[in-house]
Amino acid sequence: MNKQILCSMLGLLLSTPCYAASLDVHGEIKVNGKTVISDTGAVEIDSLGERAILIEDYLESTNVELELEVSYFYEYNNKQVKGFATETYYANGDYQYSEELEDGSQSLFTETLTSEGYDLETSGVRVWSEEPEHWSCSGSGTLKFEPKLPSTLLKSSPATETRIVSEVEICSDGTEQQERLNNDHRIFTYLGKTTYSYGELNFEDCILVLRQRNHRHSQGIRTNNEFVKYCKDVGFVEIHSMGRRYKATSISVAGNP
Repeated sequence: MNKQILCSMLGLLLSTPCYAASLDVHGEIKVNGKTVISDTGAVEIDSLGERAILIEDYLESTNVELELEVSYFYEYNNKQVKGFATETYYANGDYQYSEELEDGSQSLFTETLTSEGYDLETSGVRVWSEEPEHWSCSGSGTLKFEPKLPSTLLKSSPATETRIVSEVEICSDGTEQQERLNNDHRIFTYLGKTTYSYGELNFEDCILVLRQRNHRHSQGIRTNNEFVKYCKDVGFVEIHSMGRRYKATSISVAGNP
């Protein structure tokens, strides 16, 4: 077991500081008569109550279609332009992002899962000059995690993952084939349990997570903090990020549309 995770867990259980050095335990670990770590090193989640969660139970689900909407202001040419965007996460893993600005500019981005990764299509029109500019691109990409987020998150104890994205695109505006590698380093901090309601759907088992992102791309590094609400067997349903609030406007659960 990861020494830092074990130390954080013992600190939560015993309510005392824990300074990781070297800890060699043979057999299970019990607190107040309850096994919290088995003799194989497995974490007994039930014994920790709300102080620990299995994060994979709350991430994107394969039986839920989710749509989120957000409105915001876009800074362009020393003026603010109001924008509106919709994100759709399909149950089969596909993804779509559409955006429209009040000046008439529009864009559409789609990802379709494949056995090798995903295919992507982007298109739109820019109305930033007298003549509208139409554009489109197509390509493919791959995604891997190094490292991957650990299965167990402990309350107030940060855990990290890095998403490595590699994409190749060909655009219709005369630009040559483009390649880019994006490293998205994320720090997850589980803050506690919560609930979420949408229409007649009520989700009683949800969590609030602080997700800190250091996003490396071709133009440098962007850093932002996101407060994300995830619900068990659904995925994320609300995101507060950089002054924008993404909120679910359509949730379709298998067997309960």
